[in-house]
Amino acid sequence: MSLSNYANKMISHKTKIEKKLSIWISADYKKGSKGEQITRDFLRKHNLAFKEQKTFKDLYYKSKEYPLRFDFQIWFKDKWFLLEIQGNQHYKPSSFGAHLTEQEIQQNFEEGQERDRMKKEYCEKHNILLKCVDWNGNKDKLIKDLQKMFRELNY
Repeated sequence: MSLSNYANKMISHKTKIEKKLSIWISADYKKGSKGEQITRDFLRKHNLAFKEQKTFKDLYYKSKEYPLRFDFQIWFKDKWFLLEIQGNQHYKPSSFGAHLTEQEIQQNFEEGQERDRMKKEYCEKHNILLKCVDWNGNKDKLIKDLQKMFRELNY
């Protein structure tokens, strides 16, 4: 077998495995929040299989045109779970520097709280493990929290 044929065979095999594990690897490292980028790099560094922006057909906000997305679906120890990286906007109203009225900021916060509640209830109803890790802008703390989470999952 030629080296070219062997390389093509290995690429095909890798693609089949990735599809089987539902792995999706983003070519754009700048996608998502800074916390999501750090988490993505962490998962890659530790060779963990993952898919970003995981959706379910029956989980959406207001209409099917707005599916709710989980930051990561991760395959670990022959099981998968969902991971959300949660910034301050999940806990208190925030404008992200946009020019919004107080009413708009509060409405965005309340809608975000509703989406978080819907995701949590969906996971409970379908017996899906959902882990949430706080992101407060501190890279070292986020990495330590991710390490702690995986140690706890390694029981």
